[in-house]
Amino acid sequence: MYRSRALFHLGRTSWRAPLGGFFWGLVWCFAVPSAAASTLTRILDPSNPVVNDQAESGGACWIDLNDDDLLDLFVANGNLTNQDDALYLNTGSGFMKITTGPVVHDGGPSIGGTWGDYDADGRADLFVTNRNNFGNFLYHADGDTNFTKITSGDVVTDIGNSNSSSWTDLDGDGQLDLYVVNFGGPDFAYRNNGPPAFSFTGIDTMALAQGTAPTIPGAWADYDQDRDQDLFLGFAGTLNDRLYRNEGSFRFTEIPFADGRATLGASWGDFDNDGDLDLFTAIFLNQGNILYRNGGAPAFALIPVGTEVMPANAGNSVGSGWGDYDNDGDLDLFIANDGQNNLLFENSGPPGYTFTRILAGDPVSDGGNSFGTVWGDYDADGDLDLFVANRLNQVNFLYRNEGNANHWLKVRLTGTQSNRSAIGARVRVHATISGVPRWQTREVLGQTGYNSQNLELHFGLGDASVADTVRIEWPAGDVRSFPDVGVDRLLRIVEGAGGTGLESAPAPPLERIELGQVGTGIPPIVRFRLPRLAHVTLELYDITGRHVATALDERRAPGLYTEPLTAVRGAPRGVYLCRMSVPGDGRAVKLLLVP
Repeated sequence: MYRSRALFHLGRTSWRAPLGGFFWGLVWCFAVPSAAASTLTRILDPSNPVVNDQAESGGACWIDLNDDDLLDLFVANGNLTNQDDALYLNTGSGFMKITTGPVVHDGGPSIGGTWGDYDADGRADLFVTNRNNFGNFLYHADGDTNFTKITSGDVVTDIGNSNSSSWTDLDGDGQLDLYVVNFGGPDFAYRNNGPPAFSFTGIDTMALAQGTAPTIPGAWADYDQDRDQDLFLGFAGTLNDRLYRNEGSFRFTEIPFADGRATLGASWGDFDNDGDLDLFTAIFLNQGNILYRNGGAPAFALIPVGTEVMPANAGNSVGSGWGDYDNDGDLDLFIANDGQNNLLFENSGPPGYTFTRILAGDPVSDGGNSFGTVWGDYDADGDLDLFVANRLNQVNFLYRNEGNANHWLKVRLTGTQSNRSAIGARVRVHATISGVPRWQTREVLGQTGYNSQNLELHFGLGDASVADTVRIEWPAGDVRSFPDVGVDRLLRIVEGAGGTGLESAPAPPLERIELGQVGTGIPPIVRFRLPRLAHVTLELYDITGRHVATALDERRAPGLYTEPLTAVRGAPRGVYLCRMSVPGDGRAVKLLLVP
């Protein structure tokens, strides 16, 4: 059953009421640089099935199956062989592999999936793309990890060498339609007929029929800001890619690219924070990836940038993902390569928005035959973690973001007049970061990179203590702006609910996790409270955001704890940041005095 929410549910907050002691009466007076570094650490836990299962994995999706604010994980397995797909439930203290139900037992040469609530019942349903003319899968969500396999209708009986798929509202009627990209044959487009049956009718979109073209990625997004979804199609071999501008009523205008390269993946994202979506295309065969800057109104031309913006990065590139992994207010880029080391590029932010390649660390030195990749805050601590799927019966990669002291917001949308999953909705956040006012833009996408997806939107906010404006532009036309939104929390926003905005929002729950310092002795002692059995970490940072030590990293029962931080014994005297992280309950950050 769909659980209704208030207009704003402020589900996570970092700043908690003090537990006592004079030190917490001090005013925050240190500006933490928004460019403080973040580290991505590969998870190697032998008890974690996400990083120990071996399969021919293609794409992956973060999705909250049981509405507990924790991201679960779907991984499509099989590629050119028949294998079971994988579903992992996030328990807050680890991942549990789901072993029952059709999603994980149907087998097939699966390459990716797309999640969307096609029947508007409050639960995201799953479509799985299969290669080799096997037939695709549609699963209706029944709640939590329970699904019913749909066995009739064109959606599951049409046969093609399917390579990617997306839920998208093709005609703007508020119902999720489905588009399937086929390699070497015409693509499939299905119109959702709506209530009561929510059946699908195959349609001939004419302009999108590709005959025998070797199409692989199909990336939908509103690149021209007219409230409908446009389509980028990538072609293998030496064919030119194509963009199809949506003119409404299933009419599209074809815009060819002069690239002539083997495009396997594509990601839309506003890397230069100018309000329109730019495009990155992942190119195979070491031909050179391409980043296109959107020139904006009126033409919305996509123009390749030069090496002064994005350094040359040719490779066997397949997957890609935009994400502000250092929470500094601009989008960074991860690229998954097949049979080579993967690539991570950090965005410099304003004024130039140029990229620097990261040359050290786990994500860029692990190698692997990587395909899909997707960012997502799986441990609910406010920074983006990273999953990478590998295709040759290798283990997959999961990287935990060690974070920094920068602020953040996460947003989940529920449509009412627009489709329930809010695919196509656009969120803009305005904040002053390191003294520079800026807007950031994200769009809820049905697919990104290579067969990957995350419906939850993430914004890094650097040193901003408040988001001046959160603006929601719904596909159905409604626009709502909310002023002075507190940071370090998950926002749930329902289309059209509440009317006036923040005054209808419940206050953030201050009783969930607490953190404070007790006295000024050596070693420093902190007091913290856990609301439930959970894994808790206590980490120390200097005021530049550099990680100094991990003082605690273990599972604890609920209760009030007084903990000496012996791990920081010997640290230079001064003021530090102590961060407490509890998956599922967020994090608290407090000033810590080391005398």
